[in-house]
Amino acid sequence: MVELRRDVNPSVVLNLLFKHTQLQDTFGVINLALVNGEPKVLNLYDLLNYYLIHQKDVVTRRTKFDLDKAEARAHIVGSHYCPGQHRRGNKHYPLKPDHAAGKDQIDGEIWPD
Repeated sequence: MVELRRDVNPSVVLNLLFKHTQLQDTFGVINLALVNGEPKVLNLYDLLNYYLIHQKDVVTRRTKFDLDKAEARAHIVGSHYCPGQHRRGNKHYPLKPDHAAGKDQIDGEIWPD
């Protein structure tokens, strides 16, 4: 906030601020990018459009890599884990919807030590 005296014209002060400070500055930009291996000068719309396409490709590749990595790990760990099952010893028990029913099923058996 700038306070001015009564006898000062605000538009003159504003123009002086623009002229002598960096409140207003111009610079040139050349939006040069590689599109399908060829350099092209792009407008702002095309630049953003190609950037979004690139980001979609990056996210797709990263997700596929993470999925492949998880599937490889699941192949190794798969013999030790059964989704929806509870393993105790060499037996697999389906998970019960309520805790008491599952506990009764497991406690009803005699476990060797």
